[in-house]
Amino acid sequence: MFRSNRHTSSLKMLKHTVAAIVAAAMAFGTTALAGGPVGSAFTYQGQLKHNGEPIAGSVNFAFRLYDSDAGGAQVGPEIESFGFSSFDDDGRFTIDLGFGQGVIQGDPLWLEVRVNGAPLSPRQPLMPAPVAMFALNGNEGPQGEQGPAGPQGEPGPTGSQGPQGEPGSTGPQGNPGPTGSQGPQGEQGEQGEPGPAGPQGMQGPEGPMGLMGPSGVVGFASNSGLGTTPSDEYQFAQSTPLVVTIAESGQRVHVTSTRMFGSSVEGGASGLQLRIGYRPVGSTEPPNVIPGFIITNLRVPQNTRVSFTDSAVTFLLAPGEYEVGLVYRVGVSNQVNNWNWNGIGTTSALVFETQ
Repeated sequence: MFRSNRHTSSLKMLKHTVAAIVAAAMAFGTTALAGGPVGSAFTYQGQLKHNGEPIAGSVNFAFRLYDSDAGGAQVGPEIESFGFSSFDDDGRFTIDLGFGQGVIQGDPLWLEVRVNGAPLSPRQPLMPAPVAMFALNGNEGPQGEQGPAGPQGEPGPTGSQGPQGEPGSTGPQGNPGPTGSQGPQGEQGEQGEPGPAGPQGMQGPEGPMGLMGPSGVVGFASNSGLGTTPSDEYQFAQSTPLVVTIAESGQRVHVTSTRMFGSSVEGGASGLQLRIGYRPVGSTEPPNVIPGFIITNLRVPQNTRVSFTDSAVTFLLAPGEYEVGLVYRVGVSNQVNNWNWNGIGTTSALVFETQ
């Protein structure tokens, strides 16, 4: 069997704190008859709290095995349980996990538990102990005396045909037969190698001069972080927007930003609008949106998260520091709370000069 030490982890998701899954015990069912293989399913027991109180409602569980306590390679499949709600009054729960035959073979493994898509840390080690592979039949006794011969049995079925004998020597060659009719024409062969290149032609006339390109990139920045809570007004998707510096007039910023949005509510969520925005550092006003590509009326089904990306270039900005990134709002008021399963966001920006 395998056992795990008692373990407590915590996870901060958006503005909620999911406290501690306490792993009470993990035990593999390893009973086997003589000659039978050992099973790999085991029972996982734990306790889930929210802000110090036993969890109420349902969560989405995912379980993975790794060959290291951090990083490493995943071993076997991921086991998911969406909408799990079998908790007692103290938040305790029990769930059976089966990673399939051949996954658990006595090597050190660590179990990673995910709640609503986010991993709890640290992983929990599975400590191997001896497992009985076969049932014994007791010590062998002394051999008894030989009994009398039994009656002649019925003849058994005919055995399978024996192997073919060695081939005999080749006989004398016979007289040649008459010439057969001509067969059909064969398929066309592969194309031959190309011949040598011909002489180079005369150089053509020089084309017109193209437009002047940008003077080049003068700065780069990127960050990632947790997202904000959806509302019906435009706001930055990340709680800490990316800050860039415009050193002198004539500079612009190319912004690319991504964030995961989703819903666990029955019926899913709709009405999401995405833009790229900016505002001076220290300002409390809503961010300015950049005209251009807009993603509007986005929707997702229940228990689904999707990664959305937008990109745009700012106007010429006055020298100073600016917050930039993905901005969003929910255009349908009764859908604001339906966007409740959102992930972290990432933003990158290039500051470049123009002529």
